Amino acid sequence: MKRLSRFKRGFVSTFALDIVARGMSALTLDLLLRALDVEDFAFIVLLFNVGRFLGSAATGGIRLRYTR
Repeated sequence: MKRLSRFKRGFVSTFALDIVARGMSALTLDLLLRALDVEDFAFIVLLFNVGRFLGSAATGGIRLRYTR
């Protein structure tokens, strides 16, 4: 059997990991909806959104340039 090219291996692994991550996300959402009250779930969603905002700002939104 021929080996897959580097591109195809990357594509397949990314695709598979994306499917697994979406499944885990759906499972987590289902567990949180069943276990938490409405107020607690709203607080968790707020924390997730704040974390996502800070994560995107830290990696690409805020750029520091050093001057010589």
